[in-house]
Amino acid sequence: MTGRKAGGAPYTVTIPEFGAAALREQRALVIPFDPVFPARRGTR
Repeated sequence: MTGRKAGGAPYTVTIPEFGAAALREQRALVIPFDPVFPARRGTR
């Protein structure tokens, strides 16, 4: 799964590393996660 950081640099998130820290970073950067993890999505 690939995404984009605020600067436009591509980054990869692996499932085991997808934890609270990743959620906090996602929430801070306001990156909408399309239905990949619908149960964990708390940004909207």
